[in-house]
Amino acid sequence: MKQYNGLNNLPDHFGTAVTIGTFDGVHLGHQKIITSTVQAANVLNGRSVVITFNPYPQQVLRPESNIGLLNGQDEKANALSKLDLQALLILHFDMNLAALSPEEFVKKILVDRLQIKHLVVGYNHAFGKQRQGHEDNLRQLGNQYDFTVSVIAPVQYDNKPISSTRIRNTLLDGDVQNAAFMLGRYHTLSGIVVKGQGIGRKIGFPTANLQLINIEKLIPGDGVYAVRICHQHGWYKGMANIGHKPSIPGSERNIEVNLFDFDENIYNSMITIEFVHRIRDEKRFDSLEVLKAQLCRDQISSLGLLDNTLFQEVHKA
Repeated sequence: MKQYNGLNNLPDHFGTAVTIGTFDGVHLGHQKIITSTVQAANVLNGRSVVITFNPYPQQVLRPESNIGLLNGQDEKANALSKLDLQALLILHFDMNLAALSPEEFVKKILVDRLQIKHLVVGYNHAFGKQRQGHEDNLRQLGNQYDFTVSVIAPVQYDNKPISSTRIRNTLLDGDVQNAAFMLGRYHTLSGIVVKGQGIGRKIGFPTANLQLINIEKLIPGDGVYAVRICHQHGWYKGMANIGHKPSIPGSERNIEVNLFDFDENIYNSMITIEFVHRIRDEKRFDSLEVLKAQLCRDQISSLGLLDNTLFQEVHKA
């Protein structure tokens, strides 16, 4: 997959099949749209192209919304690269781009620059100034500029359409298991390990405190989770706590992870956490001894969940 940042260095693309979207999460619904685009390009003997945007449009149009993203740009590109695409075009999203009418966007970008022959969109796709473009507009523009249009039905999970908004809300509720089934993989956070207060080490559960690399990524709801941790290309089982550590006065919200069967100094190293299952809410404990006893139970629960073949299959997906 070739990646193009903006239109300036874009080569000639003839007979393309194109899809457009933010594709935050590249979830199963997105994957169906992109697979359909690749198939259409094969039929046309043309090229498959995904157009997406940076920054995320809502961050420009409604900056007060403070939306948490399911993936960063590099993560999105990596996920898309696994879907047999030929080209990824990332357009800088600003108010000038937002002001283009549907016809201006189609003519200037899809027709003049990509020589589009087929457009694939999701069932609820809208584009152009104030999202005025919709299926009927696209079909009319297709007739005008000689391209066809396919509208892809939603992928359902638990009898409801999968969407990025639904996945975000599911993660905020701490339900990382169902989020994984909609994403087709586990939600991840990556960051640098920084020093904490050292309390975990004192009770036999040393923790790696995570300083996020991408502060725009969505953090799941507070609680304790069974997780898998990637460090230097090796994967380890563990458990993570997200929250304010109510047993320790004055604690700020943070993310800390305990790696099982691991005893290395990893300060200043980068790790990636995969959230497999939520174990429990955060709790306040009256003493470090009571906290240690609970952490022992959490470890047993985490190991049982991480060894469950159901979750291993999600990871393979």
